[in-house]
Amino acid sequence: MKWFVVTVIVIVIFVGGYILLKVYSEDSVENVVESSSVKIVDFSFDAETIKVNLGDTVTFTNNGAATHTVTAKDGSFDSGNIETGERYFQEYSEAGTFEYNCTIHPNMEGKVIVE
Repeated sequence: MKWFVVTVIVIVIFVGGYILLKVYSEDSVENVVESSSVKIVDFSFDAETIKVNLGDTVTFTNNGAATHTVTAKDGSFDSGNIETGERYFQEYSEAGTFEYNCTIHPNMEGKVIVE
C-alpha cells in the first residue's frame, strides 16, 4: 500500500509539473513569426512580432482601406503615410528589438526582432 501511495504522488507531481510547464511556456512566449513581410489589414498588423536576420528588409503592405504609418517608437524609422495598396520597405542593419506603431492609430503596434 505504501508503494502505491508513493507511486500516485510521483505521477501527480510529474503530471502537474508537465501541465505547469505547458501553461507557462504558452503564456510567456509571444506569437513570433519568422518573416520579412507584414500586412496591414484594417486596423492591425497581421503579425504582432516578427523575427528577421541582420541586413534583412521588411516589407510593410497596407491591405486595409485606411491610411497607416509604420513608425519606430524610438524614432529610428518612419514610413510616412502608407495609402491603400502601397508598401514601405525598412532595412534592419542593427541587431535589436524595434517596436513600432501606426501614428494615426496608436493602438496598432508591432515588433521586429533582428538577430
